[in-house]
Amino acid sequence: MKRCITQFVVTGQVRAFSLVELVVSLSIAAVLLGTLASATFMAARILPDEDDPLTNTVRAGNCLSLLTGELGVATQITEWTTTAVAFTVADRDNDGNPERIRYAWSGTAGDPVTRRYNSDVPLPIVDNVTRFAITYDEQTITEYCGGAGVEDQTDSLLLEQGSGSSGLGFPVSGLVWIGGYLKPNIPASALAWRPTRLQIRAKQGTGSGTTLVQLRTVNEFLKPTAMVLEEHTLSNADLDVNYTWQEFAFTTIDLQPRDGALAAVVQYSSGSQSSTVMYSNVPSGCLWTISGGVFGWFYEPGFALRCRLYGKLTQPVGMQYWHHRYLRAVRVDIGIGDDAQRRTVTRIRTIHVPPLRRDYWQHDFHVDPTIVDGNGDGLSDWEMTLGNFDPAELSNGEWQPGLTRVLRNTPASIINTPTCVRVRMKDTLDNGPANAAHVSIACDRGGGTIAILHARLTTDGTTQTLTINEQITPVAEQTLFTATDLGTDFVDVQLIIDPTNDAITVFANSVLQGAATYTPMSDVGVLRNDVRLSGPGGDAVFDRVEIEVSEPHL
Repeated sequence: MKRCITQFVVTGQVRAFSLVELVVSLSIAAVLLGTLASATFMAARILPDEDDPLTNTVRAGNCLSLLTGELGVATQITEWTTTAVAFTVADRDNDGNPERIRYAWSGTAGDPVTRRYNSDVPLPIVDNVTRFAITYDEQTITEYCGGAGVEDQTDSLLLEQGSGSSGLGFPVSGLVWIGGYLKPNIPASALAWRPTRLQIRAKQGTGSGTTLVQLRTVNEFLKPTAMVLEEHTLSNADLDVNYTWQEFAFTTIDLQPRDGALAAVVQYSSGSQSSTVMYSNVPSGCLWTISGGVFGWFYEPGFALRCRLYGKLTQPVGMQYWHHRYLRAVRVDIGIGDDAQRRTVTRIRTIHVPPLRRDYWQHDFHVDPTIVDGNGDGLSDWEMTLGNFDPAELSNGEWQPGLTRVLRNTPASIINTPTCVRVRMKDTLDNGPANAAHVSIACDRGGGTIAILHARLTTDGTTQTLTINEQITPVAEQTLFTATDLGTDFVDVQLIIDPTNDAITVFANSVLQGAATYTPMSDVGVLRNDVRLSGPGGDAVFDRVEIEVSEPHL
């Protein structure tokens, strides 16, 4: 094998750098490196450090700008402290619920201000915070709600009709009955009234027999209903041949609202002509009927049953007020970094002037209430006590519960300050109190006692009656008072419970119906705090419900 050898032949000389050239090159490089070092140094001087006052001011401004944009359009405030504010804004993701936002600082210097959106993890929006102070500019509207009622010790004359004129005789028989529309002129200071005695002028009729003297509820046409509150028997044999006052004591009739009215009915019971009752031509509102009421009652405004009505007034003791608090503006003072004197302050005005509500529930029944988080606490506002909610019971923003459907607010709130329950409801069928539109309110009083109140709305087919009861044992109730003549449409019922004084104030269609005190009972079950809606007969309809636990006025 032969090797192949390649030879390289250098035909010229390789030239090296001279000493002069090397010195010049190094000099130029040194100048360039110096220039770059100077530029780098100047750039470093221009860029601020983490605690630069100007940078901190910009960071604080960015935080306040974000807070201003969201708090300024808040619809309600659910938390308000010096270092945290939580609120709701209008629905942004089209799920029917408002969005919940919370800004907070721990209070420890160096910790961040965080922002939480709905149920997300709180995220820091500005670090190294040394001060985050919030003050609130509130507006308070105070509403007078009556007070705990105390009944007069003695009764007094509340109404007299038919005086000042000659009397006319009305023969009471199986064919014709007489009555009177009784609406006492109650003082504005009184909360309610209760009838105790009724006097009528009567004499013997031409035959023998007995008469029933009754007090009944009235309808919107100022006529007696079929509901007899209490009655007494008057014998013709006990009457004189001349007119005398006949008195009847009423002891079982509940409190009546201040503007309430009743009907006195003198009704044939047995025999022939059972009595003769005096009436007069003084305009007050006389009532009469024929054929035992078969054809209904007739109202004669130009006449009056000659009678006197006595009763006891319920007077308020002290005053009860309801404070509605709203947020007009917020002042936020934020400091970042070590310079305690440098702070950024802004004032945020709220466009909607949102209410301050710590415990609040509301629903209008356009959707299933058990999927709604209207108060922004991250939990469902309502639940069924048994089973699941049936959406088929909803129609056009109204809920008509089935026979065993009971809806209650959740989570339960400790009702230890005045609490307002507003319910728009109606009863559609005459099925009696057991099947009424029913609102139940339970207040855990502690120490093994509980107060349970019931508001029932019943109809007789002509008008509705609101009855307020208190639970006196686990199986028995006692009526506090009754409001009548509420029409046939929806009734706006407002119940204000004052657990400090064990008092309840009742409004119906924005009219004060009265107030009463209740007595908590010993509880043998599980203590609870909630509001429950039901309609056991399937004839109740609910249009809206709202529960608000008040905050003390600051």
